[in-house]
Amino acid sequence: MASSNKSQTPLYDLPEEIFQQIISHITEPDEYFHLAATSKAMMNKLNPRREVLVLETKKFHEYILQFPPIIRRIRLVVFPYNSIMNWALRTKQPMDILWNVVQDYLAYAPYVIYGKPEWGLRPVWCYALLFNNMDALHLLIDAGLAP
Repeated sequence: MASSNKSQTPLYDLPEEIFQQIISHITEPDEYFHLAATSKAMMNKLNPRREVLVLETKKFHEYILQFPPIIRRIRLVVFPYNSIMNWALRTKQPMDILWNVVQDYLAYAPYVIYGKPEWGLRPVWCYALLFNNMDALHLLIDAGLAP
């Protein structure tokens, strides 16, 4: 078998417009994160903390907000995507990781922290209680994000 002398170009070295065209087809938050996690160069180029939250928010809006309020509450219960906040609270991540997640949501999707009753979304401290994550609840109280 003959060996090829063609050099391969990593995805992150493609011209920016081609790279952005490829990225624009990623609609799932976890797929975006997994792509970013393939290398340090991709992690630096993609800004996954922000983009995953943007995609997550879009997914939430598409799944929940098209329905009347009573149906929204039901759909929230069966929402098929576990958000980063849900994961951090449910798996009882260390407080420094949780705090970074809280900061990201405050910057990109503050309604996740404060809740939005008309969407059927409760404040994040309710979910800390739901998952029996008392460390998270204390962190939220100390930060003035829970009563």
